[in-house]
Amino acid sequence: MKRIALISLVSLALFGCGEKKINEEMLVGDWECNITQQLAKWKNGAFQEYGEVKSEKTLVTYKIYDGVIIRTLPIELFKNDWESYSVYQSIYNIKGINITDKNVSIIERKIDFISENEYKITGVLSVINGNDTESVQEKDNFKNKFEEHCIKIKH
Repeated sequence: MKRIALISLVSLALFGCGEKKINEEMLVGDWECNITQQLAKWKNGAFQEYGEVKSEKTLVTYKIYDGVIIRTLPIELFKNDWESYSVYQSIYNIKGINITDKNVSIIERKIDFISENEYKITGVLSVINGNDTESVQEKDNFKNKFEEHCIKIKH
C-alpha cells in the first residue's frame, strides 16, 4: 500500500503539477469576453496618469485558417476584421514594435491560462507620433492599458 501511495505521489509531482498554457487548438471557437481599458493621454512631452476604467462585453471568435490561428478583433470599430500576429504574440509573450515615418507603436500582451475554457490577456499599447507639434501629439499620442477576460461559449 505504501508503494502505491509513493508511486501516486511521484506521478503527481512529475505530471500533474506542470504549468498549463494556452495552445492554438484550445482557442478555436467562440468566446464571450469582458474587456476593460484605461487611456493615458500625452501632455508636456510625457504620458499622464491613466484615466477612468471603461468596460464592455464582446464576442471573439478564433479559428485556424491555412495553418495560422486568427481571431476577430474585440473592438467594435473593427468587428469584421481578423488578426493573426497578435494571437501568436500573446501566446508567446512577444513585444511588438512598429516604426513608421510618422509614429512608433509598441504593444505588449500576455495571455494567461485559467482553464480549458477561460483565459485572460493583459497588455499595453502605446502610440507616439514623432515630428508633430506638441498640440498634435497631445491629440494623437496615447497609451492604452487593457485586460480581456474570456470564457468559451462554443467549440
